[in-house]
Amino acid sequence: MLRNDHSHGMQAFEHSVVESSPQKRLNRLVFFPQAASRRWAALALLCLAQFMLILDSSIVNVALPAMQRGLGFSSENLQWVVTAYALAFGGFLLLGGRLADLFGQRRLFLAGLMLFILASFAGGLAPFQLWLIAARAAQGLGAALVAPTVLSLIMTLFTEESERNSALGIFGAIDASGFSAGVLFGGLLTNAWGWRWVLFVNVPIGIAVMIFAPFFLPKGQRVRKRLDIIGALIVTIAFTLLVFVLSTVNTSAWDWFIPTGLVMTAFLLLVVFLLIECRIPDPLIHLGIFRRRSFTGAILLAATLGASSGTVLFVLTLYMQEILHYSPLQTGLAFLPLGLIVVITATRIPKVIARFGRKTSLVGGPILLMAGMLLLSRISVTGTFLKDILPGELLFGMGVGTMIVAATSAVTSGVRKDEQGTASGLFNTAQQIGLAIGLALAVAIETAQTTVLVASRPAISLVDGFDAALLAAAVLAVLAIMIGAFVFRRADTNQ
Repeated sequence: MLRNDHSHGMQAFEHSVVESSPQKRLNRLVFFPQAASRRWAALALLCLAQFMLILDSSIVNVALPAMQRGLGFSSENLQWVVTAYALAFGGFLLLGGRLADLFGQRRLFLAGLMLFILASFAGGLAPFQLWLIAARAAQGLGAALVAPTVLSLIMTLFTEESERNSALGIFGAIDASGFSAGVLFGGLLTNAWGWRWVLFVNVPIGIAVMIFAPFFLPKGQRVRKRLDIIGALIVTIAFTLLVFVLSTVNTSAWDWFIPTGLVMTAFLLLVVFLLIECRIPDPLIHLGIFRRRSFTGAILLAATLGASSGTVLFVLTLYMQEILHYSPLQTGLAFLPLGLIVVITATRIPKVIARFGRKTSLVGGPILLMAGMLLLSRISVTGTFLKDILPGELLFGMGVGTMIVAATSAVTSGVRKDEQGTASGLFNTAQQIGLAIGLALAVAIETAQTTVLVASRPAISLVDGFDAALLAAAVLAVLAIMIGAFVFRRADTNQ
């Protein structure tokens, strides 16, 4: 059965790559004699695009102080440089996934990539604050169109299970290492040429992907169905409200009832959305997809992984710069072991899945995640990188690499071709919502703990707050262990 599916996928891929004269010339120059070689070249392009998106989410953070000085941001308004991107990215991911199903994956991939490139260039030229914030929002919208198509294209290109696991391992390694690279490159570019280059750097990368994408990426089939406009608007507004509240509640001067009211509004909109989806013939999401335990479990794991990762990266960045007094460049270098171990783990874990099944990784990954966060929760004022950060960082990275590959493989396995984009969009949305929740909880717990202790122990109150936030994140890892152990059936996850 796998061979038949693989043959069909190969034929579809070969048919979808139209042999135009420019492509024939490129094939003669590069010489790709087999469809398999073109698939791996396509994977390289998709991973480069994904790397650019993840890189952008962290590279800007390092340049925020320089942006503040350059454009005169106040402390309250500076957060919108990050929040505008998160709002558009998290809010429109699900819609982007469905649009890919309806209008073709490659078409939407190129459209989103073009928007991302133009917004990056415009942001680098920003003469005033509102211009930069608007450009960041446009970047987020472009990323929301690109991200779901990347994963769904990988699932379309690689139909054989062993090849698919290997491709997902490479994709997971690139995806997870993007943050560390962003912190490092952000420090290098800001120190060398200024903050505008953390945005300009996306332009040549994006153009290179766009030039080669038509030669290697399949067009994808357009589905002749109506787009659920009302449902798309409602769910996009709901997710945007959630991301907005979670991204700003800890930095705003609002009274508690305003964010509470917005969250209640978001959940009410989600209820209305579910009612609409149950009643229309061509819904944005076929709710029956959640009957698959492996899909639902992978979505829950994506959310817990996003929350845990957001907490750890937030805490360690502050700890290294405010307690250990690292520069932005030193902080980026300190994150390199985390990125490297994620890459190594993600490229090795497909062999573990092939031998022992996904369930082993879906349980083992969260265990490693929890162990790493427990070690990191012992950081102190007099800590050092080798003693306090590196051991926990390595265990945490192994857990991240394991979970990304296993959960990514599970979320689209068995999903119909016309719902691959939707499944990918839901997976990415879960990660973004989880990341926002994790950051909000981390800031709230760290602030509360610091406030309680600052009067009696001012020298170590901040570190105690960091420790409390990391312990809370470890509890999320326990939840992930339970999801892996009890939601997934071994028969569903063994391949």
